[in-house]
Amino acid sequence: AGAGAAAPHGAHEDDDDDAPMDGAVRAFERRELAETEQQRQAALGLNVFVKDPGIVGRSLFLVQSGPYRTQGELDNAETVLRRNSIPFLRLTSQSD
Repeated sequence: AGAGAAAPHGAHEDDDDDAPMDGAVRAFERRELAETEQQRQAALGLNVFVKDPGIVGRSLFLVQSGPYRTQGELDNAETVLRRNSIPFLRLTSQSD
């Protein structure tokens, strides 16, 4: 399964400018790879952390940024990721 990096797919646009934006995420099968990616993104000025969501029967280590206070902060982080050819998925909160 290789490095286990998640492939990016459709971003969800959040129209609520007052709600915190959750951020961006990449998934890895090995903690060492996630930590290396965390260091790389931190060196680019992003506030990132590694999270182990404990998926039943399998561990995926997530390199996650955010949450962001504004859409502009999220957009800036995504621009940094794109300019450095770092694939990501956008996380958003679902509110009813």
